[in-house]
Amino acid sequence: MPLKIRSKKSNVLELIGLFYTVIQPFIERSPYFHNLPTDVRRVLIENNLNGTGAFNSLFAAIEAKVFDNELYTTTCNEIYGADYIKESLHLMSRIESNGTLIKMMLIILAFSSNCSLVLPEHASNLTNTSATSSVILIHIQDEFIIILWKYLVYQYGFIEAVRRLDYLVKNYLDTLNRINENNSKQHGDMVDLIVEKTVHSLTLDS
Repeated sequence: MPLKIRSKKSNVLELIGLFYTVIQPFIERSPYFHNLPTDVRRVLIENNLNGTGAFNSLFAAIEAKVFDNELYTTTCNEIYGADYIKESLHLMSRIESNGTLIKMMLIILAFSSNCSLVLPEHASNLTNTSATSSVILIHIQDEFIIILWKYLVYQYGFIEAVRRLDYLVKNYLDTLNRINENNSKQHGDMVDLIVEKTVHSLTLDS
């Protein structure tokens, strides 16, 4: 592959990777995370970073208007395939526009025992997390969900709050479907590396 093409793809993947890595300081600021046992923190990152990173990437791409850049769009088509990008753009056009709701949803998902696709190599991790810390994780999620619900009702009223919450959950499920249909090895390798580095940073160094 010519050096110029490799450089373009590298730049795009670096930006997408940045959208994933910002999840780290987001989680790191939560005292709940540091109160968890090290092995549980590791499992949460391994199980949830792919999903939360992808969800944040879609919203961040909207905020940054990256697809207004023709070169960025063309390079994404080369990495992921034109059909995949077309469907992703369609999903982005329907995603919740309130950034506060997105951030609240991300922190709730980050403390899930598993909010991504269940991979065979992580199946035992999911079981271990549920057995050792399910009560703690449910308690943490309950607190954040209560805050989310109160915010929704305050901002939109009860009926619209129900609709917005349903819409937010659907946005995330649609994101998981996008992950499932992503066949880019370059993207997969990038996410694996980010997960590995985040696990090291938020468990061994904390």
